[in-house]
Amino acid sequence: MASMALGGVWHPRTLTDRRNDITTIKSQASAAGLTPDDIIHEKPGTINLEIESGDDVRLVRFAVPSVPGPQWLSPTILRAGRLLLLPHDWDRQGAPPIDSAAIQTAMDALTLIMSRNSSLPQWTPTQQSGVQLDWHENGVDLEIAFAPGESDGYAVVSDRNHPGGEWDGPLGEHIAALRELLRERLAS
Repeated sequence: MASMALGGVWHPRTLTDRRNDITTIKSQASAAGLTPDDIIHEKPGTINLEIESGDDVRLVRFAVPSVPGPQWLSPTILRAGRLLLLPHDWDRQGAPPIDSAAIQTAMDALTLIMSRNSSLPQWTPTQQSGVQLDWHENGVDLEIAFAPGESDGYAVVSDRNHPGGEWDGPLGEHIAALRELLRERLAS
């Protein structure tokens, strides 16, 4: 997805240009594959995901309102955790490893906007060590980018079934609209 810097802050600009900032990685068989056993329920309301890759160990801790949580939670955590396995230069163009804080921010946002029956997002790494969440179904294209060091995501929405259904902006300014979208149109 193309991006633009506004005051030094990275924001996605379109839904179509993916040449420079987003690289989709293909699923590959790996000895480092994650399973539900990798998710550790340390205490009620907390889930830890610990990823080991060679000598590197990375930990992401999620605060969950209720455990076991909604059915989307475990598969989403596993998808996010796979991005933590990406090493430096994972895109062969010098991209740094994915920032665990960007994943944490994305997971925190999901707990605010997802409903029990929301479709699972596709997790995509960005070359700036952030992550992007994508939903493309029922005529709706929703992408939310999370950059390292940012406390809010940036959403881009295109709804082919509703005139004027295109908008973009900081996630925090569109929570209600995103909740409705994920509850009614992006649901499994």
